[in-house]
Formats: sequence, C-alpha cells, structure tokens
Amino acid sequence: MEYTDDYEPKMIIADADYDSYLLQLHREIIANKLAEDHDTPNPFREHIIEDNVKIAVNDTNDLHYALKHFEKKIELEIYKYVIVGDPHVLGYNYDSLQSICTDINYNTKVIQTKDWIICLININEENKLIIKNNRLVVI
Repeated sequence: MEYTDDYEPKMIIADADYDSYLLQLHREIIANKLAEDHDTPNPFREHIIEDNVKIAVNDTNDLHYALKHFEKKIELEIYKYVIVGDPHVLGYNYDSLQSICTDINYNTKVIQTKDWIICLININEENKLIIKNNRLVVI
C-alpha cells in the first residue's frame, strides 16, 4: 500500500505518555530475551540507551505506516536497525502482521507477546542484540 504525501494516521498515544510506553517497550525487549542482557539485573533500570539501533513506539493507529516511515529512514541511512513496538495487540491478527512485514523492503521480523507487537527491521538471524552498560547494540 502506498501512502500519499498528505496521508497522516491518527495519533493515539499522546506525547506526554510516549516515554512511559517506551520504557514499557524496553522492559518487554528484556523480559522476552530479544536481546542478550550482559548487565546485572536491575529493577530500577531506566530507558536503554540506543547505540546503533532506533527503538520507537508506534504512536499511531497504523502500524504499516510506522514501519514504512522507518523503512524510509533506513533507506536515507538515518538509522541502520530499527525496533518498532505497538502496544495495541488486539488490532492485528497474525496474517495481517505477516502481510505488513512482507511489504517492507528490509528483513522484518514480527514478535507478538501478550502485551506488545514488536517488529525488528533490518535485523536478521546473523545479527545479535546485546545490552551492555545499559546500551542496546546490534552486532
């Protein structure tokens, strides 16, 4: 699906709430062992520092739009790797998520947990996500 320049999805997460959702996404990444955590366990850990990977929460009602947005950022070499989390798991079924991912020009993997849909863009099986010194890096 192509979007015209005047298309704007509806924002459904307020700017004031974004950081709270981002912290939840960071914790979800750790809890589901999407990254190897080389740091000692810390229940008071704040946000993970992004190294060569961008972590974002889809704050719109259109996950496909968010993924296409970050696909363009990778094409423009603004980011190399991106993780997009969407806390609205009831809005998408498995087939629609697979369809959304196949429309992205980079390797895109979708992981659905009880609370989140997490999409890894341009991160393949050869890459490793590692957290060390509170920094998330893709190697």
